[in-house]
Amino acid sequence: RGGITRVGTHDAGIKAILALDETAGWGATGLVTGSWDQSVALWDHRTGSGQPAARWRVGCKVFGLDGSAPYILVAGSERRILVYDIRKPG
Repeated sequence: RGGITRVGTHDAGIKAILALDETAGWGATGLVTGSWDQSVALWDHRTGSGQPAARWRVGCKVFGLDGSAPYILVAGSERRILVYDIRKPG
């Protein structure tokens, strides 16, 4: 029976989350979270380390995430749209 696993944390509330599936061309399985702490984090929930595999400081509150492998699209405050390549960790 499954339980709850704490993957990691941000310094402020998490506003958006995106699940990555290796079979969808991402080359990895994991989670991407966007927060009002002005960061986007890539998590490998299988490690159990509580630390992100990569983190990007985006300079604005994150309002939404989407993606098309290998790019993460970030919608942020101040009318920003940002694109990050998960092959190039921040």
